[in-house]
Amino acid sequence: MLRTGNTKFYILAALAVVALLGVSSAVAQSFPDTYQVNYYSNAHTTGAPDGKVRVDNPGTNNGTDLCADVYVFDNTEELIECCGCNLTPDGLRTFSINADLTANPANGFLPTTGVVKIISALQNPNAAHPSWGKCDPTGGFSFTNNSGNIAPTADLRAWATHIQNRGPSGAFPATAEEFQDSTLATWELAYLQKACFGIRQLGSGRGVCHCGTGD
Repeated sequence: MLRTGNTKFYILAALAVVALLGVSSAVAQSFPDTYQVNYYSNAHTTGAPDGKVRVDNPGTNNGTDLCADVYVFDNTEELIECCGCNLTPDGLRTFSINADLTANPANGFLPTTGVVKIISALQNPNAAHPSWGKCDPTGGFSFTNNSGNIAPTADLRAWATHIQNRGPSGAFPATAEEFQDSTLATWELAYLQKACFGIRQLGSGRGVCHCGTGD
């Protein structure tokens, strides 16, 4: 459900930008072992601990640095933050759900539940937005580059802690789970790059997540 006021206008404008840029519905290619998905819960909830996302580059891809291109959604299926973070071989990066992934939502509303998607990709030295670095989650997508150029490459691994609902004792139990692998389709790759570009163009600094600690 769309929210009211200025935020509703913002959401509609962002969607319009992405729609005008176009997303192909054809699945011309897929990229196995490059796309991982998990959820977060009870973020920004009084009394609840902070959840974590941990991402590791196991170093089996010829010792190559890899990018974790991160896309965070709220429970209305809206992309609220995106960022790209480098991981060196055998590097481990830890993200705070509250502080790094959901503290700066594009729509201005702190979420409590939602989805985190991670693309494992090569560094991109030809990104169209140098200030965003070699791990650009828009893939260099712009009004003049309508394709995006993220190069999905296996084999990052990720885990998340889930903050469950408050129990009878008043505590919030925490569980840990590995991200689930989902084959990345061409249309999804294109959508994520373009949607990230949309919120970065219209967000006035909002919608950019942080790379946490480590590596």
